[in-house]
Amino acid sequence: MEKFVFNTMYLTEKDSRIPIFFYPKPKDDLNIDVYVQYLNLPHYQNDFELSAKDQNGNFILKPSTINFNIDDIRWNGLFDSTQLAGEVSFFISATKEEIKNVNRLDVSVKINGGSERSVALFLTEEKYG
Repeated sequence: MEKFVFNTMYLTEKDSRIPIFFYPKPKDDLNIDVYVQYLNLPHYQNDFELSAKDQNGNFILKPSTINFNIDDIRWNGLFDSTQLAGEVSFFISATKEEIKNVNRLDVSVKINGGSERSVALFLTEEKYG
């Protein structure tokens, strides 16, 4: 089997599929989705470690591990199951108080304690089109 690779990772508003890079600082809680697309994930229990830090390296979300057993996934028949290409998503919520002094949120995902990808979200005072 080929080596595992991240295909892409992106952030969206909660329940959206449109990637965001700049985001107006919410008046209430911050709610975002994290999408990770991958290729060649091994056939066994896989650990996805999710974390988020502000621009100063302070944790907004301390590293948290979510386990997926890829063998439990049902295949739709469009691909050979040995290809193991797919997507997982996570949800991050932070209170208004937690993001009060945050202008950049760095979200990281580490898979099986090795491969890691990070993306930034800039929290702005106004909406960018």
